[in-house]
Amino acid sequence: MSEKVSVTTTGEVYVDTYMEEQNIFNAEGINSCIAYAIANDRKVVFTKGNTYTINEPITISNESNTTKSINIDFNGAIITAVTDEPLDYLVKLTAASNNGNVVSHISNFRADASCAQYGIYATKAIRLRMDNIDITNNVISTVTKFWCGTQSQYDAISVKDPNTVYMIHE
Repeated sequence: MSEKVSVTTTGEVYVDTYMEEQNIFNAEGINSCIAYAIANDRKVVFTKGNTYTINEPITISNESNTTKSINIDFNGAIITAVTDEPLDYLVKLTAASNNGNVVSHISNFRADASCAQYGIYATKAIRLRMDNIDITNNVISTVTKFWCGTQSQYDAISVKDPNTVYMIHE
């Protein structure tokens, strides 16, 4: 991979510019850009109005046992998938177990999750701040409720409501 990466004076890394400089134009390029930004304490910015078609999930991973926060502005860009088989999720957030107090911030996220089971999937202890999130899916028309509880509480729910977002915490 080339060492050349354009970073704005405000410390932002633009996905399109990064992918062009690295000559990687798919989910792998997006994942590489996000990994670079996390390692270098930079904000990731997608191009407003662009549609990013992926064939594998975008992985936002901070497994380095650091306390670096993750800040991604999807800027109203649309994430969608084109695959032979539906993806499990479009975006996966992971963090090392000691990062539970690090806030990950995702803003202006729009996704067409009709080719995925979930729009956003988070593992481990992640404090996630989200604003302006719009996930559409041809199967689930509207999410109207949010539920938060432990894994055992979730497992005890005999009938899951398709209009509810279930968030599990430890």
